Formats: sequence, C-alpha cells, structure tokens
Amino acid sequence: MHATSTHTAIDHLAFEPFFRSEFPRIVRDIQVIVTNREVAKELAQEAFARAALRWSSVGQYDRPEFWVRRVAIRLAVRSRDRRIKEIESFAVPATRPDLSVEHLDLRRAVAMLPRQQKAAIVLHYFYGMPVKQVAKALGCRATTADVHLHRARRRLATVLTNGNELL
Repeated sequence: MHATSTHTAIDHLAFEPFFRSEFPRIVRDIQVIVTNREVAKELAQEAFARAALRWSSVGQYDRPEFWVRRVAIRLAVRSRDRRIKEIESFAVPATRPDLSVEHLDLRRAVAMLPRQQKAAIVLHYFYGMPVKQVAKALGCRATTADVHLHRARRRLATVLTNGNELL
C-alpha cells in the first residue's frame, strides 16, 4: 500500500508542472470551439482530471499534451452539440387560437429550415435574443449567426411568397 502512495506522490510531482505549463494553451484552444472562456476552462479542467487519473500511462507518452488536447476537444465538441440540441428543442411558441393561416404557415416553414437556421430564427425573432447572444448560444461568431439569419429569412421569404416547399 505504501508503494502505491509513493507512486501517486511521484505522479503528482510530474503532473503539476505539466498542468501549469499546458493548461493555458489547452484553454485557449478549446475556447476557439466553445467561444466562452469559462466553459473552456471547465472542459480543460475535466480533460486534465482525466489525464491525472491515467497519469501513470499518459505521463509516459512522448507528448502527453496531445492526449489531453484530444480529450478536451472531444469534450468541447460534445458540449457544443449538446447546446445545439438544446436550442433545437426550443419550439416556436405555441399557436394561439387567434393566429392566422399565415402564422401557421410561418411556423411550418420555420420548422423545415436547417437546424442552425431554425435555431437562429427562433432565438432571434421568437425569443428576442440579440445576434450576439444567438451566436453565443449556437457556439459561433456573430457574423456566422448573421449569415444563418440572412439565409433563413431568404428561404422563408421564398417559401411564404411562392408557396413552394423548402428544399
């Protein structure tokens, strides 16, 4: 039992400097994916925690930071995918009896948009979020959210004006 605790102490001594030198880099890399520094820090911490649990093997790799970065990127992508699914689950607000046929057509047309465009439209127009918040929720830049909104408006205008199905 004593050998195990000594082994853990040696691992800790090796892990701490590795953590200190690599943590800021991993956070910076992950922030590019999730666009939020605090979320990036949490995901990087999780990746380093996983590395610490496996440090006896991960610490032997030529470049253990590559392993941590790969884990952190996977966590960031899953986090982003979860946020997108949460946004997709936002529904266009429930129909009211006083809504016209045009409003019902709009709901159907929005529901048929590609997921990013639908999420952008719902968040911006139905929930009143500014473009910057829409971008944050989608995990993209404001200019990208603007593009989603522009394309969605163009598709909706075509469908609602011509009565065509969305392609």
